[in-house]
Amino acid sequence: MIESLKKRFLQNPKLYLGIISYILTAIIIIPALIIGKFKLIVAAIVALAGALFLIADPLHALLLYIVLIPIEEVIVINALGTLTKIAAMVFVASYLFHRRFRVDLRSFTRLAWLFIFWVSASLLWSIQTNLVGYNQLLQLFIMAFLIADYVATSPKVVRYIMGYYTASSFFVALIGISNFMRGLDASGFSQSTRTSAIEGQSVAHFAYYMLPAFLYSFQNIFDTDNSKARRFIASIASIVFLIAILMSGTRGSWLAIIGVMLMVYIPRWKLKQQLSFLGILLITGIAVMQIPAVVQFVEFRTSSALSSGGAGRTTIWKMGYQTFLSHPIIGAGIRNTEDAMTFTSFSKTPFNLELHEPFRPRVTHNIYIQIAIELGVIGLVIFILWLAQLLTSSIYSKEWLIVLAYLIGMLIGGLTNPQLNRKYFWLVLGLAEGLRYYSLKAELALKEKTKEKKNRKMEGLVYE
Repeated sequence: MIESLKKRFLQNPKLYLGIISYILTAIIIIPALIIGKFKLIVAAIVALAGALFLIADPLHALLLYIVLIPIEEVIVINALGTLTKIAAMVFVASYLFHRRFRVDLRSFTRLAWLFIFWVSASLLWSIQTNLVGYNQLLQLFIMAFLIADYVATSPKVVRYIMGYYTASSFFVALIGISNFMRGLDASGFSQSTRTSAIEGQSVAHFAYYMLPAFLYSFQNIFDTDNSKARRFIASIASIVFLIAILMSGTRGSWLAIIGVMLMVYIPRWKLKQQLSFLGILLITGIAVMQIPAVVQFVEFRTSSALSSGGAGRTTIWKMGYQTFLSHPIIGAGIRNTEDAMTFTSFSKTPFNLELHEPFRPRVTHNIYIQIAIELGVIGLVIFILWLAQLLTSSIYSKEWLIVLAYLIGMLIGGLTNPQLNRKYFWLVLGLAEGLRYYSLKAELALKEKTKEKKNRKMEGLVYE
């Protein structure tokens, strides 16, 4: 009987999900009615309805996760973490439930699995075992893998994901712009002038939250399948995101935008699109010039980069190189950068360096140096080969240009930003892997179909 119920459940899980929901509703409502707690009834029904809505379709939970990424610092619940983490857990549960706990490990390349294996192995020789940092990275990896598995079955979901992400980011960008304008001081610009949207939100991460939304909006301007109204809305959104990124003062994100334009868009455009780009660039420049504070702030951040070596990043990178030499082959262990980059590294660095607060633990401000320090040459080579495989794969999907721009932007941004443990970084890896595997399956299916036709034709000739 148990086997029969299990079989029927796997055939129609939504039916049994409905039955379970009725049982849970009864369990909640009946005791509340007995004790007369009617507010509890309403709250329980609303919470249950929301949970069922999220579990009913994995896309619901995934989109909630996506929407929350730019604002994940707003609410943090003790023992559970951010709302984004909770949404991720709901998505994992819903997705595995609907897939009957069957996922395709090939949605990630062998190099990706080798990378996470090496990350896990590094716990054996870590200077200081950081299980919290390791668990965080493992969760991001698993979430990216499930997103890849989902995208590999339905690549159109990429547009839903980026659309919802952009809508959420738009309101965050407006808050950031408002904070910048209210924070202006007549005495001039300083580090504190840089803006973010939420208290406690890093200005650098604020910029990288906005970057994918800017790129998606920008690309929609040139998408001929879009209506004029949608392209106009995309133009306005692009300007808003660009201003927010400029106001963040995060120079690495500025370089990322320039890099994407030169490496992704311009080489693929026809002459007409390139001329359109010049026109949009002119209009955007005029729009930004109408806000003198932004122009002056950009000039301030640009000039300070030349005088400070990128806010001391060149000094930190030299320290990172010296730290890497201490554990060059296998590294210091995952999330051990701050333990490895000590004053000893600074004192041994064979450069003429100046460093404020030399005894304070530091991050590398570069994901490649971070990986080299933590995972050694072996880990860095695996990671770079993984990225190279993604970038050179033959991917046949209209959504690939969206993801490629996002991926290139993050990889360039990784030169100055410590984003290895950020959701927006792993999201793009999941999207890229999903499109790669979808294209691989389509290519294999086409070859099989061609082979089958050829065999049938040969059989016909033999019969004749």
